[in-house]
Amino acid sequence: MRFFPLHLHEGHPIIESGDDVILVDTGAPTTIHVRPELDFCSSLHHTATEYMGLNTDRLSEMLGKRITTLLGADILSNHVVFFDYPNGQIGFGPERPEIPARELDLLDLLGVPIIPMTVGGYSVRLFLDSGTRLSYLSRGQTAGLSSVGNEDDFHPVVGRFQTPIFEVPVMWEDTSLKLRFGNLPPVLEMTLSLGNASGIIGYDFFSRFRVWLDLRKGKMGYV
Repeated sequence: MRFFPLHLHEGHPIIESGDDVILVDTGAPTTIHVRPELDFCSSLHHTATEYMGLNTDRLSEMLGKRITTLLGADILSNHVVFFDYPNGQIGFGPERPEIPARELDLLDLLGVPIIPMTVGGYSVRLFLDSGTRLSYLSRGQTAGLSSVGNEDDFHPVVGRFQTPIFEVPVMWEDTSLKLRFGNLPPVLEMTLSLGNASGIIGYDFFSRFRVWLDLRKGKMGYV
């Protein structure tokens, strides 16, 4: 497995490979790069320079940091990806890391992983998105809860927005956490239904565990 030092820019995982500055984003189905080809981990990949009106200049502007690459599920699925935030690194390789991890089956939409969880006592499906610093639930899931504050965030489709924050208990298997969730703008919340999902889980999950993802086989391990 090849490891890259991890830089967390406001919760967004960034690595460098040669001259490329790469945002590792499991929530993006398609890789966007400054050039139509990306040499990554000794393989040459054909990439989009623009996707749904977005390019790396626009992404860099919203992120507040210059990147050359948004590394999405189309390339990530060629590797087992090991998110090791506690040790400040991300690894890519053909095999799972030799750690005693608990394993879960994943679903996906266009290669973007979906993880089943129990949130606030309800069984739901959440997109697992390493590219977002906040986690999100639909307004129906947070109805009746009291907000603990507000935070600013951005999404490439709508730009910057503000969301109330809710602390909600999350469970899967025998693991229990209390995580912070916001609400997406309505136009983005509608897209959750495409994956029959109720929200997105991001940085708060990856920051608490060492996580490997085998997107091609639909498996995840965490410890």
